Amino acid sequence: MSILEDAARVVAKYGALKTTGAEMTQAIADSGNDVPATAGTFAEGWTEWVADGENAVAKSLWFYNGIGYQTRTEIQKTKAYAPDLAVNNYAVRPIPDADGIYPTVMNMDVSIGMKLRGDDGKVYECYANPITSLQWQPYNVPSSFRLVEE
Repeated sequence: MSILEDAARVVAKYGALKTTGAEMTQAIADSGNDVPATAGTFAEGWTEWVADGENAVAKSLWFYNGIGYQTRTEIQKTKAYAPDLAVNNYAVRPIPDADGIYPTVMNMDVSIGMKLRGDDGKVYECYANPITSLQWQPYNVPSSFRLVEE
């Protein structure tokens, strides 16, 4: 088997895993529960958020402007209540890069073991005290984050 054929198989398998992950996170949300902080890995498979005036039920999952979101409460989907504007109503589930490092996005949840890239370009790992609705850069929260990569 050639390297290209082998790479094509890996890509196909990865795509299937992402689809399955999106379905699993959707099932968690549909049962009325919070998805893990790392669920943004599958956000590209979630429903695209559009301002259609409909209500988004609590715990529903959305993909908006390249970021995953989970509603914390029921909220009407209007431009004024977009996920990046009505920040108290959405838990951010950012999408990690190819190395599994998440961008630091305000209002994201963070679990132990997650790696975040701060606005200083450095990588930090959450080693203690999981966070709901992060409001600071990781370097400002030494009780939860340690520097792992300059």
